Amino acid sequence: MEQGLERLTTDALTAATGLSAGGIFRHFNSKDDILLQLMENIHASLVTAFAELRDSPGPALDRLRTRLRQHFLQAERRRGIGFLTTNWALYADNPVLVRKAQEAADVLLNGVADILRQGQAEGSVRPDINVEVAAELFRSMAHGHVGLWTLRGRSFPVFASFDDLWELYRQAIGSPEAQRDKSQGFHAVPSMTLPNGRA
Repeated sequence: MEQGLERLTTDALTAATGLSAGGIFRHFNSKDDILLQLMENIHASLVTAFAELRDSPGPALDRLRTRLRQHFLQAERRRGIGFLTTNWALYADNPVLVRKAQEAADVLLNGVADILRQGQAEGSVRPDINVEVAAELFRSMAHGHVGLWTLRGRSFPVFASFDDLWELYRQAIGSPEAQRDKSQGFHAVPSMTLPNGRA
């Protein structure tokens, strides 16, 4: 898939999945079907992640930082396939795929905006920011970094600039009180411990 969907071959799919060609095409009729299933998995993963984050205890900034770490971890574990899949779906000549990619983007944007509103209510996020624009900035930061990492052949550690990216975002959206209390946004939400012991 890293060579582009148009170059995706049955041999590459069998090598990547460990399934036989018959096994793959018993479940999928076309590349678009495979891409649709990947987009549905991305969508479901985002719905679950944001439901957990919205309901988790702890400051909003901590929860957003956790989500950004989760995004980077998933990209690292899946070698950027989510980024590539979403981009292919957006430019596909298939309205169902385009709609599914848009729905996944909406889940992320709405989830981040909801957490930002919670942060405004608790006083950790500036009350004067437009939460929808701040959510777009979060998405652009997350996807832009993973996109660059993927396009550069994963030639640098995906977490290389995580702290710098987060600090810039935190400074942009954090309330003056949160700016003084630098502990805001630097601790993982306890109930959101990630695989491999990473917070």
